[in-house]
Amino acid sequence: MRRGCAQTIVFVERRGVARALRSAALTVDGVRAARVRVRDRTADVRLRLRQRVAGGARERAGAVLASTLVSFELAEPLELRIQATPPAADRTVNGADRAAGGAA
Repeated sequence: MRRGCAQTIVFVERRGVARALRSAALTVDGVRAARVRVRDRTADVRLRLRQRVAGGARERAGAVLASTLVSFELAEPLELRIQATPPAADRTVNGADRAAGGAA
């Protein structure tokens, strides 16, 4: 991380960055769940979106996540990869019948 003086060095754990990104993602309207894994040079984010929410949740989450990542002022920036899973189909009896191979 970079802070005020060139001689100042602050270390941040990958887990801390992952927690901050997950927390930021969960503040976005339309995001039901978030899973973050930070590796050497990448931050992989998996979002699960809610049903019945206005479109653009992935884009809003991307903007929030990018600004959160920038706020860390990392000396070597991480590549942010976002994968959003749309909400599952309605889990009704008919949906279960189709999954089991029955006719709907």
